[in-house]
Amino acid sequence: MANALGLVFIGGNDLSTISQVDSEGTLITIELDYGFLLTCTLLKILVGAMIYYQGKWIRAIFKPLLKEYVDAERGHTNGVAMVKRHSKEMQKLRCKIKKNTCGCILIMFVALYSAYGMSV
Repeated sequence: MANALGLVFIGGNDLSTISQVDSEGTLITIELDYGFLLTCTLLKILVGAMIYYQGKWIRAIFKPLLKEYVDAERGHTNGVAMVKRHSKEMQKLRCKIKKNTCGCILIMFVALYSAYGMSV
């Protein structure tokens, strides 16, 4: 969020040009396109949202499972065995996480490709 607000309110040419003098006294200047910075910001927001939803999926599976174990340890189940199998839910979760992780990696490669194409 801060990146997007920074690009909108502060952005411009003053942040897209970086100059530095190396040890030999040569001036090195790097110029970044404003569109490139905006693209990177949007991709960063997208990947952050994907990781957030991945955490929500994991929590939705493990919270009831851990509650069952805590209840069993405290004796709230009165000796009733936990008979529900969670293996199918775990397999679905693994599949969703694999797809989400592959999507994040794909977005990273798209960002690298766009960075190569947009650099000045």
